[in-house]
Amino acid sequence: MRVVLLSMLIVSTACVTSTTPADAGAPDAGTLTDAGVTVDAGTTDAGVAGLAFFSKLAGLWAGPATMTPLGDFPIMAVDFRGVGDGFLFGQTDLDAMNTLRFGFSIETYAGTDVLSYRNGGFFQGVLRDTRTTLIERDDAAGRYRFCSVDRGCTYLDARFTFATADQLTFDVKVRGNQHVWWSARRAEPRTLPMPYPATLTSRGDGSAPWPTMGALSLTVRWPAPLTADADVWALLTTTPCFPTFQCNASRSVKVRVAAGATSAVVRIPTVHAGTYKVTTVVDRDVNFFTTRAPSRGDSVGIDADLTMTPQDTSLEVQALYTAP
Repeated sequence: MRVVLLSMLIVSTACVTSTTPADAGAPDAGTLTDAGVTVDAGTTDAGVAGLAFFSKLAGLWAGPATMTPLGDFPIMAVDFRGVGDGFLFGQTDLDAMNTLRFGFSIETYAGTDVLSYRNGGFFQGVLRDTRTTLIERDDAAGRYRFCSVDRGCTYLDARFTFATADQLTFDVKVRGNQHVWWSARRAEPRTLPMPYPATLTSRGDGSAPWPTMGALSLTVRWPAPLTADADVWALLTTTPCFPTFQCNASRSVKVRVAAGATSAVVRIPTVHAGTYKVTTVVDRDVNFFTTRAPSRGDSVGIDADLTMTPQDTSLEVQALYTAP
């Protein structure tokens, strides 16, 4: 069973909402430099530089994430899709205490409209919201560098490099120290309307909220009570997992449940609108994260239909199949 599982990546634990110009190592926000070439941000890409980044990043990406504050992870999966007419969003989840959100849109800093990378979510229960701006880019070579809005590149330096259309490296340094290295492949494409963003209207100075997205409240039921504490997993995929389980998870979340339980509620926040298949695993021997497959005795629910809208949605799934 090859199921792309969630992992965790923390880019910053600081809450950065200042709108002061980039400094401390960051080039001026009015120009973008790459390999010694200066590109006027006011005359390229219809007034905002680097917009080719949206179509390059759109898709479900998966691969190992190493050198993170929480250790190394064999798989991190993030599904980047458009929300509305100008916001590219992706999220991966570990648990209620640890999530990671990526957001890309046009924002305005020091009077200039720029492509902004927004890092948010929870790290050990602390909500963070860090803004960076595009500092350097080479569309032809597939290289994009973002630095902290108010502390510059010496504080936060995040680089996306597309070696090919389906191979991505995400390299982050914080205060000059390696913070994460994510080597990912595009497991599934995602289509953006063209052009995207549909409008070059800025979302403002960094104070705009995250786009409104629906949350899924998933109730999982199984027949045999647990004899010990266990994990219950929920995986959202765009293709069926049954019978080969050759499916990629757009989102994966687990909850811990106590002995004796016959049901659990799994909440998945900020889910992209669209149609999904929902697969659930009652992981009685708590090894699903390592094996990526149900073990003997695990209760499994496969390919329940789900349609997500921008509103919150509830679904009940019966995990009636027992893995042999």
